Amino acid sequence: MTKKIPKMKIRRAEKSDAKEISRIYNQAVENSVATFDIVKETANNREGWLMVFGNHYPIFVAIDNNEDVIGWGALTPYDKKLGYNRTVELSIYVDVLHREKGAGKMLAEALIEAGKKAKFHLIVSRIAGNNSISEQIHQKFGFEKMGVLKEAGYKFNRYVDVVFYQLLL
Repeated sequence: MTKKIPKMKIRRAEKSDAKEISRIYNQAVENSVATFDIVKETANNREGWLMVFGNHYPIFVAIDNNEDVIGWGALTPYDKKLGYNRTVELSIYVDVLHREKGAGKMLAEALIEAGKKAKFHLIVSRIAGNNSISEQIHQKFGFEKMGVLKEAGYKFNRYVDVVFYQLLL
């Protein structure tokens, strides 16, 4: 059984969180297929990202008892075409030392609620590789599996399938 982090909280991401957001994201860049980025992200890039999306889209961080950022999640535009303006894409990343302690679920719940309040219509999510934990979280919150893009990404000298999920709000 996994141990939850006592008093873990979710709050809106701030510019000062950019360094920790990029650090956590870079764990996935370097060690997993959760992203197909292969170049590490900088804190400056994340600051710009927060400034562009943070005022219009929900971006949250999970913090522990010490107020340290242990995960983050965001709803960001699915596509830049205006006809997709009510469709958003869900992303959640949790620090490798804090996985399976409830942060991902708390971030998902907060983002779904924020999506409803913002009157988005659809949340989509792409899950790469065999990430059964992420798929279970999506299913727990009512996401429907829509299909698989076979060998859609290439990382670590292999092709990787991508599973699409969606949640109609």
